Amino acid sequence: MNIGYDPSVVHVTGVTGSSDSTVVAKNIDNTTGLVRILASNLGGVSGDIVFANVKFMTVGPGSTSLNINVIELCDTSYNDIPANISDGSIRICDLDMYLCSIDFSPAWMSNATDITVTLFNNGTGDACNFTLNVTMTSDCATNWTNITNMSVCANAYKNITVTSPPLLHCCNYTVNVTLDPENKIIESNETNNTATETFHAIRVKLKVTHHYGNTTAYNGVLSGNNPVVMFELYKNVTNYTTPYELLTSEADVLLLPDGFNISGINRSCASSPGMSTWYLNRSVGGEDPECPPGRPIYWHLFMNGVPTPNMPHRMYDYTLSCGEVAHIGLLKYVNSGSADDYFRSRPIMDFPEPLKHGYNGTFNDTTIVYPSNDPGGDYAALAADIKDNLVKNCSTHCINLSKHVHIRMDVTVGNNNSTHHLILIGAMQENSLIALANANHTEIGMPMYFDSNGWLIDDWLYNGNDPDVPDCCNKKNSSYHSAVMACDNLFDNADTTDSWMDAGLTMWIASGVTDYYAKDAAGMLTIECNQSLWDDKRFWNRSRTTSDGSGGCGDVDGNCEVNWFDYIALKCVVTGIPGWTLNCCDDCGCDV
Repeated sequence: MNIGYDPSVVHVTGVTGSSDSTVVAKNIDNTTGLVRILASNLGGVSGDIVFANVKFMTVGPGSTSLNINVIELCDTSYNDIPANISDGSIRICDLDMYLCSIDFSPAWMSNATDITVTLFNNGTGDACNFTLNVTMTSDCATNWTNITNMSVCANAYKNITVTSPPLLHCCNYTVNVTLDPENKIIESNETNNTATETFHAIRVKLKVTHHYGNTTAYNGVLSGNNPVVMFELYKNVTNYTTPYELLTSEADVLLLPDGFNISGINRSCASSPGMSTWYLNRSVGGEDPECPPGRPIYWHLFMNGVPTPNMPHRMYDYTLSCGEVAHIGLLKYVNSGSADDYFRSRPIMDFPEPLKHGYNGTFNDTTIVYPSNDPGGDYAALAADIKDNLVKNCSTHCINLSKHVHIRMDVTVGNNNSTHHLILIGAMQENSLIALANANHTEIGMPMYFDSNGWLIDDWLYNGNDPDVPDCCNKKNSSYHSAVMACDNLFDNADTTDSWMDAGLTMWIASGVTDYYAKDAAGMLTIECNQSLWDDKRFWNRSRTTSDGSGGCGDVDGNCEVNWFDYIALKCVVTGIPGWTLNCCDDCGCDV
């Protein structure tokens, strides 16, 4: 008997007899792909028999037919026996693990990680009933193994996802994956069945908020009057995690038809991912009483308090580091007097993240700048208190700020203004750096600014070109007396045009219409680092206060007195803003 085969696919490594037949001679030619076999049973045997056992070894991918040619088949009397020939074939499996075949993503609402293994059967034969072993070892956690029984069709990919135990922060992990460790599957290449990947477990923070930092449940027009849960949490993840993966591990997310931009978020149905039927959705403007036409509300990602440029793509390729904060906020565009002049304000609720982590792994020192004209030493004392707060209350296991916070006067700040994060305190007329920032407020993204009369103007409430804002709502009526706000660092740019889009150095401004109000604003930066104290009303403003201790209720003009002019001005503005009432002045219970 002759058997022909493709020698590029298989080789014959042995021919043996059976209980029915004894191999008398064999000739194996793996160069041409032919094996000749002579076998006999001198005593004779009837029925179906095993003529010979031929052992093949795979040497390459693909498949081969087995071309059988019976030269002579006879009984013990040498009479010919008719033979019906049915050629066979061999299909070769080849289970492959490639580079990047192991992927990690945070598991649903837990500190575990989902490990996804991508494998490929590069052969022509199906691979059935083999095991995939995933083992995770660590320098500070218990070892873990998962064994999955599986099959994969010929010439096909397959993804298998298993969920690890909860990750421990700051541990180093090694994940080893082995396909068919028992070698049940005959393959053309047995050396590509393993892969290894390592990661470091990090602790990060995720915040999803509405209307400039509000973490309470939203219930209104943008959610169909259904409550949508906002949230703020810490989570242990791998150092391969992106902000989008972090978000989708805690909430259902709707994307726009472009497949990138976020349309809506919902966590109230998050016991099962993908089960939400309504969401807190973005707006095109005019759908919400708080959102006039042309002023859309949209979702945006801030990393450590810095607005991410090139949204939404950075949600998918930014890799998180230890201690970072991913803040996805539902934002109104802030307008500076023109429908074409939009910028994204930086949320002060993320204080002091930009000073600790920077953006995308960067870190810069911080300089607190106070006015050189400080006869009573009040500003110097506030600067020292701010530094003490940052060092004692804002340092974390990821960064110690003790050697990275400096104090300078505006006339001695030097090159620190372009190489450090800045905290500017003082009234505009006292601190020259605040005056320079104010002159460029539309470019660097200051959500409040001082006009030529010294009024502090809220860009959202005031827009002289907006027909939906009544004429009585003039600049005075939209002003606050003190403000804490964050924006781009003016001084690290050769060209400040639209520098609010930068992801570099940040600038914090604590100022007011008088030195009293400026000092009051600076005091906000000394209240530890408890972000619950930075509610959404303080996104860019500090509530009105007065030097006589009255709380400032109704002190619209900032002269530390409440009189008939304040009453008329306040009545005008609150009756011109939908949803406002006369007794709604910030943080006070009195009725003007």
